[in-house]
Amino acid sequence: MACRVWAVFLLLMPSIARSQSAGDSGSVSLSVNTSRPLAEMLDKVQHLYLNPISFEEAPYESSVDLKSIPVKQDDGSTIIFRGPPIVDFSVTLGPTDSSGHTAAQSVLSSYNNAGLPGIYSVVQAGDQVSVVPQKVRALSGNMREVTPLMSSPGEFPLATRGAIQTLQLVAQSIASHSGAKVILLNVPFNLDDTVTMSATGEAARDVIVRLGAIFGRPTMSSQCLYDATFKTYYLSVQIISAPNPPGVPARHGLRIPLPRAGPEDSPFFTKQ
Repeated sequence: MACRVWAVFLLLMPSIARSQSAGDSGSVSLSVNTSRPLAEMLDKVQHLYLNPISFEEAPYESSVDLKSIPVKQDDGSTIIFRGPPIVDFSVTLGPTDSSGHTAAQSVLSSYNNAGLPGIYSVVQAGDQVSVVPQKVRALSGNMREVTPLMSSPGEFPLATRGAIQTLQLVAQSIASHSGAKVILLNVPFNLDDTVTMSATGEAARDVIVRLGAIFGRPTMSSQCLYDATFKTYYLSVQIISAPNPPGVPARHGLRIPLPRAGPEDSPFFTKQ
């Protein structure tokens, strides 16, 4: 079991090595070595600028964009896990990259120049920056349009409920409108955090931002990553903030226990 899980993590989980260095003229060089270079790089940028950048990964399906690895199961059968290959990706941000928005555009430009998979765009609404998929390579090899999942309308009635339950309702709304399987993975809330709110059709990513604002945390961002093996999206939410002052305990939130009926062989699955 341990060998199987380790092999899958090497293929699909992000970040083997990362670095950050100061360059000439106030430039900053960032690099990642990971199977999810855009997600990793944008996460580094949002922490660098303290500007939330939400990201949704394209649903990769072509063998051109995915690596396959056979993993033997305990019963002797073999599962073929598929995910983006691990690559090196670097970005240098200069003086003109003065905000999370312009930095995200520079990251996306470098990503495209590197020939990495998927076509994405940067969208800004107020202080919120989102990087969303526009096209992905289909099984046929041709590029096809992608409708961003996080643009799905969030809909649930007004009530006082747990903050984690509220995020689960957001994930359910995305799933019901898109037909995709969406599982909530990581959240920045505790089990006893409650909120009174409703959602009446605004984009799911905006519902998450509004939830953060209600809690006085306007710097909340989300990442929605795709597992090509099980055709499942995993939604994680975090707060982008400066490091805690000395002596103040960090607030890490929770990793949600995944449903026992979920895909246990998924690299995202954590048995409880």
